[in-house]
Amino acid sequence: MDGRFGWALVVVLGATGMTGCATAPPAPQLDWPGFIATFEGERTSQLADYGTQDTVVVTYKDPKSGPISAKRWFAAWCASQKGEAVALDASNARAPIARALYWGLSLKLNAERASGRQYTQSETMGCMRTSEPKDLMYGMFFQAVIPPRVGGPWPPQHRYAFYTAEQAQAFEVAQQAISREQGAALRQSVNDRAERQTAATRALRQNPRVGDRTLVGVIVEVKLPLVLIQYDELYRKLGNRPQTEWVNVDTISAPVD
Repeated sequence: MDGRFGWALVVVLGATGMTGCATAPPAPQLDWPGFIATFEGERTSQLADYGTQDTVVVTYKDPKSGPISAKRWFAAWCASQKGEAVALDASNARAPIARALYWGLSLKLNAERASGRQYTQSETMGCMRTSEPKDLMYGMFFQAVIPPRVGGPWPPQHRYAFYTAEQAQAFEVAQQAISREQGAALRQSVNDRAERQTAATRALRQNPRVGDRTLVGVIVEVKLPLVLIQYDELYRKLGNRPQTEWVNVDTISAPVD
């Protein structure tokens, strides 16, 4: 290892790397696959659903110097390809391919958060063409690895995913399709739940019985068209309601799972 990244690899490689920063820019003949190969680490499928097979998990001693050195190395390689490296965000990812990568990753990360995955710091770098058309040529996404909750101590790691322009565009198309499917499934789920609640409420109002649950409490007495509701403690506090109250049966609603 030549120490270009300024990190020391442990665990993944089972060896100790040299530390320090790059002393010379990469040669222009170092192509994209060659650049990816300089990231010594574990080739992994952990980011296979990120639209590229070029993914690497790198382990290093310093959780701050690793990504910083990686960004510097990416910028130096990008300059050797007559490009300019930028950190992509909503304000500058305006060219079509850069926008595709940024929004594709945004959709993916948002979906992960919605599914309950713990937040972890991430960043996207783009190698932008400086001549017309000024757009993304290559992209690099990296994300901190959340260690397991047991065992340890765990060395800091980052996952890296690398994109060509074609992969960036295909990734956004795939994420847009997934987002539409998930949106349609969510709408269907909401509609199904609403229909179940409507049916359950109709049945509850037609035949209320002591012990039946409503949205806000339990029926403890029935004298149609009134029912006595014993309110749940939370509803009493939020609505400033009494412990029990007579209400018209046509105003109660059934809960639904």
